Amino acid sequence: MQIRRRQFSREAHWTEALAVGSEDFVAVSESQFPQRRLLTRYPLGTGADSDAWAVREPPTSYDCDSPAEQPL
Repeated sequence: MQIRRRQFSREAHWTEALAVGSEDFVAVSESQFPQRRLLTRYPLGTGADSDAWAVREPPTSYDCDSPAEQPL
């Protein structure tokens, strides 16, 4: 549908989510990632998309929290 309307902008929920689909599907998918904390489940919109949900991790910054690499 987006292509027909010539709307080619990036939609973050497709590239940043672990799962996109019905609320039940997203809930089951979320349970498949027990090692990940702080997952966020959220609805994608209203109207035609009101039954679409996504789950993702919070954004991560690339800080200097990791130890420096040691040369081999």
